[in-house]
Amino acid sequence: MRGKNNTEKMALSVKQHLTFALSFLSDGCFSDAATEFKEILKQDFANESAEIGGKYCNYWKSRIEKLKKGRDKKSLSNYETGSLLYEEWKKFISTFKVSKESEIVVLDSVKQYVLGLVLECLKKTEIEGDSVVNRAQLFALIGALSKELGQFDNAVCYFQKVIQIDHFNADAYAQLGNCYELQGNERAAKIMMREAFFLNPAAIDIAKLENSQLIAKISSVMKQYDIAADAFVFWIPVYARVYNILDVKRELMTNEIVRIQKEISDIKNELENNAEILKNKNEAEKFRAMLVMRYLWLYDYFLEKENAGDELKKVEACIKELSFTVYNILKNSI
Repeated sequence: MRGKNNTEKMALSVKQHLTFALSFLSDGCFSDAATEFKEILKQDFANESAEIGGKYCNYWKSRIEKLKKGRDKKSLSNYETGSLLYEEWKKFISTFKVSKESEIVVLDSVKQYVLGLVLECLKKTEIEGDSVVNRAQLFALIGALSKELGQFDNAVCYFQKVIQIDHFNADAYAQLGNCYELQGNERAAKIMMREAFFLNPAAIDIAKLENSQLIAKISSVMKQYDIAADAFVFWIPVYARVYNILDVKRELMTNEIVRIQKEISDIKNELENNAEILKNKNEAEKFRAMLVMRYLWLYDYFLEKENAGDELKKVEACIKELSFTVYNILKNSI
């Protein structure tokens, strides 16, 4: 019984030290955090959190000090400082690949401090109005960092700013949709995701949407079909539509219909005049997906119009010719 009580006290002591260590890491107090991790290892020499935590402290203590000295010597701007620190963070992530929960909890505390510092520098850049910095890129990075830190309201604000500057930024729409999804606003998430993939699937960084349940659901459905890896992202909006996953639609404006019809014509001309595309299976798949996606948008447009039966049949025929699989799923889903 006495041995059990001693074990419980020791476990509690380790837990307390870890709580203090993680708090110090979140505040950037690496020396204090390192001291706590050492205390943990005295009691539990194989503690995974303490082992990785000590390495993180050594890594960031020296680099933060070096960055501060470099800034004093070189008179770096807030944007330059933030950029250097963010590049260091990306190196850090590639160096320390963690998967265990005991290590992830320590990584999250470091993230709060380091990315918080980057975010602070970038927001100061926004206030300063540095003319050298591309505003859309700056806002996109602030949005991405805010999302990674769980500051979803802030992330939404900055991705909206990106779209105000660059109306056709597909990745910003996708990221905005992901933020809405993480906030629990599924309707807004579906609208933004649909817009994103309509604009330009190739411009969307899918890796940054790894926490999206919508994308996961679409990907899961698509795995049953033989889709080339290089063309996968181009088929996402197609299967999202025919399986009614991104099922919140909006009415297209006349100029958008004209644009879609022109894009269809342009893609067909490209295929007719560039035989090399058809020789490359992956490239041909991309163009086929882009055509099907545009026909589906026309299909939804005519579906809402009265006396548009002939137009619907024409669009259906085009979809059927391009992909009988997609055509079949579409007809069965109606």
